[in-house]
Amino acid sequence: MDHALGRRVTAAGATTTLMTDGNLRTGATTGLAARESFEIDLGSAQPVDRITLTEDTLNHGQAVEKLTVEAKLGGTWTKVADIGSVGVLRIQKFSSTVTAQEFRVTVVETRAPAYFSDFSLFAQLAAAPAPVLNLYVDCEATIAGIGTLDRPYNSLEQFRQAEIATEPPCISRLAPTASAPIPRSGATEPRMHRSPSPATARGIPTSWRQVPDGSFRKVGLPGLDGCTGGGTHHSGANAGHGHC
Repeated sequence: MDHALGRRVTAAGATTTLMTDGNLRTGATTGLAARESFEIDLGSAQPVDRITLTEDTLNHGQAVEKLTVEAKLGGTWTKVADIGSVGVLRIQKFSSTVTAQEFRVTVVETRAPAYFSDFSLFAQLAAAPAPVLNLYVDCEATIAGIGTLDRPYNSLEQFRQAEIATEPPCISRLAPTASAPIPRSGATEPRMHRSPSPATARGIPTSWRQVPDGSFRKVGLPGLDGCTGGGTHHSGANAGHGHC
């Protein structure tokens, strides 16, 4: 479970959720020099046993050479981990679970300003999650969620990057219709919905979203960021089913 997902990060005097949206194509717009840091408030004390970090290597390259991670314990910043280089992905497990509300990451050594595109604080689940039956994406949602109806993913890139509990490991990219059901292989497969409810999403390709006039507006293509695009589509056409 990622306790940082959708939370605001404070860095270089500004706040952003672009480092915690699960989208590797977004991130901090300001680089951090040595001895500069970013902080996050989880809203309440949460157990955390590992951190993941990703630099924006596509636009700024790999720069970080050393970081420190601190948690505010008893009102005092306390170091809980040292991290070396980051690059495309760094996963650092803490020596023990740390329960805290605020965490801080400080750049100790870097070859150039460090730009981060993703940041997560994970806690190990006590048991494996149940297989996912439905997933929701709303590219107009301001905060990235966990793919549920009330907390949808807010980009198709977040959906693409997500680790989803399913048996067998297969994602159906279209919701089913009565005439074109999702093929079954003896187990339940997840369905991804573009619109606010399964009823309105049924039969509509995942690259379209229903708008107030009842039509569907193109919002992106699977595997892309998915938050732009124009045109409308009505619910009677382009029904179909996904495949693995």
